[in-house]
This record gives sequence, structure tokens and C-alpha cells, in this order.
Amino acid sequence: MTLNPFKTYRGLPKSIYTLFFAQIINRFGDFVLPFLTLYLTKKLGYSLQATGMIVMIATLLIIPGSLAGGKFADHIGRKKTYLIAQTFVAVFLLPCAFIDNSVIIIVCLFLSTFFNGAVRPPMNAIVADLLPPEERKIGFSLLYLGINIGVAAGPIVAGFLFNNYLPLLFIGDAVTSIIAVVLV
Repeated sequence: MTLNPFKTYRGLPKSIYTLFFAQIINRFGDFVLPFLTLYLTKKLGYSLQATGMIVMIATLLIIPGSLAGGKFADHIGRKKTYLIAQTFVAVFLLPCAFIDNSVIIIVCLFLSTFFNGAVRPPMNAIVADLLPPEERKIGFSLLYLGINIGVAAGPIVAGFLFNNYLPLLFIGDAVTSIIAVVLV
């Protein structure tokens, strides 16, 4: 008798599988933040102290982004909030690939990180809306699996892009954000 771990995820609505693939693609593209320290020190020439402050601010911006995402999800709708926030993630990442002004790049990264935080609450609320209470645990499990797959694979590609094609690091993250929007 063989045990199939994916059997657990059978029978969910198609929209949950779509969200699963959107999570993989979205989290695959979330490779800018992990490489932010290298980017700021190696490519933009910031000191370790300044880099630490910038990375801390970028990371902290996820919190108000999440709060705003939850608030807007309740007021204008979960899907609409997700689509708007995820689109703004891409909009603010694209300029980073084409401009040389480090201040503008940092502001764009801050805004992208804020909106990336705003993406998470509506995504979770969508799952809760789509599934009855007895299937939510399985649905959230599938989405977390998607997160793990994307987070595991993304940095491998990002390492290659960072050393050889830095603008593609930002373009790739923006493109994966747009693909996730299209899927949802």
C-alpha cells in the first residue's frame, strides 16, 4: 500500500488550485527582499549600517501593508484588494530595473514591500470564503505548500540573476506578480 500525500488535496474547488498556483508563482517571485542586503551593499554601495536600516524599514512595512490589505479587503472586497495590491507590487518593482537613482529605487522597494504585505490578508480571506469550515484546514495547507515551493525555488533563480542579469531580478519579480494577478 502506497501513501499519496497529495490525495489529501483532491476534491477542492478549482479556484483553490488556481490560488495554489498563484501562490507558487507569487512566492517564486518574492526574491527581491532576500537579496536586498546584497543589492544595497554590493551594487549600490551602501554601508552595512544604512543597509541594515533600509532592510529593517522594508521588512517592517509589511505590517502596515497587511493591516491596510485586511481593511480594504473588508471594504472593497477580497479579490479586488488582492488584484490591486499585487498589481502595485509589480508597478513599483519595474522602475528598479531601469533607473540608476538609489533613492528612487529604495522608495520603490519600500512601496512594493508595503503592497506585498497587503496581498496576504485578502488571499487568506478568499480561501475562507471559498471553502466550508471543514475544508479550510486542507485549503490553507495547500496554499502554504504553494508558498513553500515558491520560496524554495525562487532564490535559486535569483542568485543567478543577481550575479549576471540584475535588472531581470526586478523584472522577474514584477512579471511573476502580474502572472499571479492574471491567474486570480
